Amino acid sequence: MIYVWVMLVLLIVAAGYKHIEHRLIFKPTRTHTTTPEKEGLVFEEVSFTTSDGLQLHGWWFPNPEAIGTILHCHGNAENISDRLWLPKDLQLIPVNLLMFDYRGFGISPGRPSARGCYLDTFAAYDFIRSKHPDETVPPIIVLGQSLGGGVACELVINRPVKGLVLESTYTSIVQMGRRYYPWLLPDLLCGHRFDCISKVSRITVPKLFAHSPIDETIPFDMGETLFAAAAEPKGWFQLEGEHGEESLRQSPGYHVVFRDFVIKALSLDHS
Repeated sequence: MIYVWVMLVLLIVAAGYKHIEHRLIFKPTRTHTTTPEKEGLVFEEVSFTTSDGLQLHGWWFPNPEAIGTILHCHGNAENISDRLWLPKDLQLIPVNLLMFDYRGFGISPGRPSARGCYLDTFAAYDFIRSKHPDETVPPIIVLGQSLGGGVACELVINRPVKGLVLESTYTSIVQMGRRYYPWLLPDLLCGHRFDCISKVSRITVPKLFAHSPIDETIPFDMGETLFAAAAEPKGWFQLEGEHGEESLRQSPGYHVVFRDFVIKALSLDHS
């Protein structure tokens, strides 16, 4: 009988741990606070299906002068309706933009997880790639912000793209856990690892890293470590302001660096 009680206690502890871990990493909201239409933006409502059968929601922002597309991987909180500053800030860059919500965010069904976010981003990539069926390397730049940096890294080591931008990104969730929650034994128990540091050295496309020294959420030294570990070609920009995803408008000068990186990366021949 004692073994039954021990197993029961262990199961309860494990369930509690997983609940805490999930709440710390994913903070989605379901309600849209606004829409592109209300913001006066030209867009298309789109949906696409993941390999495990979920139909995700997204917004496609076309640019008639586009030379490629930015695939946006957002951070851990809220949903894409809280990030509509991005298509506004990208209007002067000749690119389309796909914004979508991972499973469990906004009106995308399901419950978020590391594996789920990976599958979601693969589906978003396939949606864009279908517009370029004859190109070996489709004209896609992946933009990963905060938590989305880990999602973006997983995509880029598995799918051909033209470039990668990582903003305010960590080395790994395990290393974040060591720093902030060591009592949760992240090395042993973390289930959503988002291990960027092991992947950036294998990513050979052009990369742009950006981080703020006063980022209060993801330490600046993690951004520096990630950049140092990355393979060439790579570039660095020091952002201003605290942690957030509004990097293009928070940091004077970054818009030009970002635009030049995107145009140059899209113009490279990877054949």
